[in-house]
Amino acid sequence: MNRRGFLAGLAAAAVAGAVGGCGDNGGAGGGAGAEGSSDKASLTYTAWEEITPAVIKQQLPAFQKQFPGISVASTFTPWKDYFTKLQTQASSGTAPDVFAMNGVQFDLYAAEGKIDPIDQLVSDGQLDLSKYPKALVERYVWDGKQYAVPNNFDSVALFYNRAIFDQLGLKPPTDDWTWDEFLGTAAEISAKLKSKGIYGFTPTMGDSQTTYYNSIPAAGGYVINPDRTKSGYDLPETVEGLKFFADVLTNGTAPTIQQLTDVSGMDWFINGKGAMTWAASYNLADVAASKHAKDIQVVRLPTKKTNQCVLNGTATVISAQSKNKAAAREVLKWLAGPEFARSIAATGAVIPSYEGSQGAFLKTVPDWNLQVFIDAAKDAYLYPTSKNTKAWDQLEAPTLAPLWQGKESAESVGKKLAEQMNAALAKE
Repeated sequence: MNRRGFLAGLAAAAVAGAVGGCGDNGGAGGGAGAEGSSDKASLTYTAWEEITPAVIKQQLPAFQKQFPGISVASTFTPWKDYFTKLQTQASSGTAPDVFAMNGVQFDLYAAEGKIDPIDQLVSDGQLDLSKYPKALVERYVWDGKQYAVPNNFDSVALFYNRAIFDQLGLKPPTDDWTWDEFLGTAAEISAKLKSKGIYGFTPTMGDSQTTYYNSIPAAGGYVINPDRTKSGYDLPETVEGLKFFADVLTNGTAPTIQQLTDVSGMDWFINGKGAMTWAASYNLADVAASKHAKDIQVVRLPTKKTNQCVLNGTATVISAQSKNKAAAREVLKWLAGPEFARSIAATGAVIPSYEGSQGAFLKTVPDWNLQVFIDAAKDAYLYPTSKNTKAWDQLEAPTLAPLWQGKESAESVGKKLAEQMNAALAKE
């Protein structure tokens, strides 16, 4: 699941529609739901990717051995249209019984009563939330109620090309590397190989999830405060996290921002022109397809005050409009359970959230230590969101651009962005 798609593809119009369309019906959304029965029900499920619907179809016969009266018609809608279509369905009372949700949109749907809480499943012991990454579980809480179960997650790590390190006789990165070790080594590689078009660090600056959303918490800062009411961009620690990338982009350690706009940092790396990059688990397919894959390995991000990475992921929710909520809860438990998670892991496409179910994922690229991504999720920093995330995260790229270009200081840009973000948050 590519979060670059999340950040770029979520149109402001879709967000505005979600706010406006949900608000007028008091959460009824064109039709109230009903309990129905788990003995017999025809349910619908949808997601923005093909993996989960495909596994549902594959595993449905096993589920129906326990619930022979429940059928599940599963479909997917491409990401660029997913939430626009979902909002239209929610407003007309035709939302799917069960559907995929992300952290950026969750608050809107929970606040407007479009999805049902699942606290009863937790209190009854039917769902054990300790089996999922704590940060993601907490992300899907609204007004003290649990609304979703995390299905899969993305975490971030440091990829490096061993051949470049061997060429220069340098020791490769380790899980306990510090920022100073990382930056010093990256600068040394660039100084020695830049004339050959090879840099020590090639970050994908178009993807905040693999860049400054990690350096900020590592430095002790944050994008948004825990209450999600105030920006942290003007904090000294957050400024230090921004300077991490501003410095490498302007001192020759990395290609310039213009070079990284023309060719992404990931493309530099997979083509053997970068010794190191920071990348998410959703980048694995691209990296594994590289002709340099045999030389590539992965470790934890380097440490400043911490080496926490940002964590994101998808979850399953139940529509408040479903006429078969009893059956929908059985489907949600199935999708959240270990057997389904192991089937998802076997696809090698995403990391399932259920603890201990990732064995097949770890074998996707046998020579890589993919356990790094699972370990990183255990103490990760939650992807920053608020009720209307797009109102302020779309301000980040244009406001930070002068910093990456070396035209403004991190302090100045951080102050501007905090002011703009706080103005947006005040309207929530």
